[in-house]
Amino acid sequence: MKKLVLLFAALLVAGCGEKSSAEGSESASEKKTSSNEAEKKAEMGGSPLPGKMTKEFILELWDKPHDGANVIKELQHRQSGPWKAVMNWEGQENPVAYSGVSKFIDGRFDVTRTTSIVDGQESVGYDVVTYDRVMEKYRKWILNSTGEILEHTGRLYWRNLTEWREVRSRGHATDVISRETFRSEECLKGRLEIREVVRVGRHRNERVALGKFEVIFLPESIESEQSSGGYD
Repeated sequence: MKKLVLLFAALLVAGCGEKSSAEGSESASEKKTSSNEAEKKAEMGGSPLPGKMTKEFILELWDKPHDGANVIKELQHRQSGPWKAVMNWEGQENPVAYSGVSKFIDGRFDVTRTTSIVDGQESVGYDVVTYDRVMEKYRKWILNSTGEILEHTGRLYWRNLTEWREVRSRGHATDVISRETFRSEECLKGRLEIREVVRVGRHRNERVALGKFEVIFLPESIESEQSSGGYD
């Protein structure tokens, strides 16, 4: 179970930091017009989703500069910029600390680079979040430090709070559910549940790992850090 905990912990802290510059003091009608224009621009240009997500596609997105303008409305509740986070697992004394940066790319991707120290070794992962209008769901792909890509789908279950579930392949014995419980300009909180089915002979047992996370959005500007080369 410890291996599973470490494997999936990074999925919690995507899309954090400074709010998109698409949000401000606009009126409701101005926001709607701006949102519609952003959607059209994002759909007409940028990087189309590959038939199968690849490591190369994710890293190419990350290498692009952050652009907080013309972000599709489905991503405007999410945030860009630097952040730090702590993950507390039930039954474990020491929390796991994370840090990272999130960027908006091509108006319809939220791309994150996450760094953590596990057992004294640095671990780096990436993830991409977007909204799929054909599926009518949020989609997330996580590129972990081993090169494996994990997919999750999400939905807004209450205002700007998202619930994520892992896309399971046939025969896959693990369920991963992440639910955000609080989001503000300063922080994001949530819970993670991992259920693993273990079969021993004719017996079927289930192991459960429960965790709570908190993300603190840092005040630094992603534009100023990016211009100085801090996020590349």
